[in-house]
Amino acid sequence: MIAARLFLTVGLASAVFVGPAPAGPAEDCTQAANQDLRISGCTQFIRENPQHQNLALAYTYRGSAYSVRGDTAKALADFGEALKLKPDFYEAVYERSIAFSRMRDYQRALLDTDRAIKINASDWRGHNMRGNANTALSKFDDAIRDYAEAQRLNPKHPWPYLNLCELYIIQNKLDLALARCNESLNISEIPATLRLRGIINIKLRQYDKAISDLDQAARGSGATSANIMYARGVAKRLKGDAAGGDADITAAAQLKPADAAAMFKRYGVPGY
Repeated sequence: MIAARLFLTVGLASAVFVGPAPAGPAEDCTQAANQDLRISGCTQFIRENPQHQNLALAYTYRGSAYSVRGDTAKALADFGEALKLKPDFYEAVYERSIAFSRMRDYQRALLDTDRAIKINASDWRGHNMRGNANTALSKFDDAIRDYAEAQRLNPKHPWPYLNLCELYIIQNKLDLALARCNESLNISEIPATLRLRGIINIKLRQYDKAISDLDQAARGSGATSANIMYARGVAKRLKGDAAGGDADITAAAQLKPADAAAMFKRYGVPGY
């Protein structure tokens, strides 16, 4: 479901340190592969550069890392510090909306995406993220308009199409959902999109197609997604492979059972 997936988002895509190429703590702060390294690098940079022109961005980078780690109190504190320094700093507002979404506080996420779009309406990420918040709040018409604007601003990015595919699954508009998922996959084969197309095929009772999509999604995610494993387990069970289905559902339960079960309730797919 939307809440379980925590949305597909783009973070800090356009935010770069002003000045010379980052080195030392600044380089650690701006890299995205290791969140602990980002936190330590940003912390050192903030401590050593209290008047630096990139201070608000350093707080935002560190807040983003805290958000990914699930330390929402520290994340929100850092975004607050960034916005004290730069009240109209798009990246801090946008990243805070992601943090609120991870907290499942979609009303505050919506308020921040509104604010981000007022700051910079030409950045597709804000519209995409507002679509996510509106979807989570069941404001589907608003979400469709948001995703359409995100697509207009960046037609070559797969995520607005993917998110719109998920919205149409929730509405049980399977032809529209399948078309949007295929558009997303034509741009990039993201495991989450393959998972969604697998769910569509489950609902269409096309179990072989569903299992094929979910096999590919599992390979792309390293079989670490409870949602993918659960979906594949349901497809196998519905096809008649009880042993294979139970194995996947057990694996999903060991990863994130609540998310997997809630996802299927949200999509209107029978679970086990």
